[in-house]
Amino acid sequence: MRKENLFLGIVTVVVMGLILIKPNLSWQLGRVLNYGQSVDQNAVILENQVLKSLVAESKVIDSLLKKHSDYIPAAVYSRYPFEFRDELLIDVGGSDGVEEGKEVILPVDSYSRGILLGKIKKVFSRTSIISTIFDDGWRSSVRIGDSPGVDALLIGGSEPILSFIDKEVDLKEGDIVYVVDPGFTYALPVGEIGDFYETSDKLFKEAVLNVGYNPSNIRGVLVINN
Repeated sequence: MRKENLFLGIVTVVVMGLILIKPNLSWQLGRVLNYGQSVDQNAVILENQVLKSLVAESKVIDSLLKKHSDYIPAAVYSRYPFEFRDELLIDVGGSDGVEEGKEVILPVDSYSRGILLGKIKKVFSRTSIISTIFDDGWRSSVRIGDSPGVDALLIGGSEPILSFIDKEVDLKEGDIVYVVDPGFTYALPVGEIGDFYETSDKLFKEAVLNVGYNPSNIRGVLVINN
C-alpha cells in the first residue's frame, strides 16, 4: 500500500512539473481524458439524427399509399431555390425496379388513386428523373368529360393547355380530363378543364388545364410498376 502511494505521488509530481514547464500540456491532457466521453456524446447525437431522418422519410413514404406491388413509392428531392417544374428527381432507381417510360402519378389518397404527373425519363442506380406534364415538350392524347367525351391534345408547359378541341362541342369548366394515349394507362386523370376559348384561326378551341395542386409542394410520388 505504501509503495502504491509512493508511486502515485511520484507520478503526480512529474505531471505537475511537466505542466509548469509546458502549460499547454494541461489542455492536451484534458482532451485525451475527455476524448472517450466526446466520442460517446457525438455518437448519440449522430444516431439521433439518423433516426429522425428515417422517421421523416418513413412518414413521406407511408403517406403515399397502402403497400401495393403495382407501385414504387418515391420521395422527391428538393429543387430549392430553383423551382423547376418540368423535371423532378426522385430517390428510387434501377436497383429499385424503376424503368424508363414508366408512368408516375401523384397520389391523392391512401388507396393508390392518383393523377398523372409524368413519366420516367432517365434511370440511374438509386435515383431517377421524371419528365412532367409541365415540360414544354410534353404531348399526349386526352379526353374531356364523360362518355363519349371530347378528344384533345395535352400540350405541356408551365401552364399546360388542351388544344385541337372541336369548336362545335360544348365545354364546361370543371369537366374531368383523362389520358387516352396508347403510352399510358387508359383513363388516368390529369386534371380538369379551366377557361376555354377559340383559337385565333377560329378552327379549334383551346382550354387551360387545371391540375389542382402546386408542383412546388410535391413531396412524394408513385411509379407505376406493372
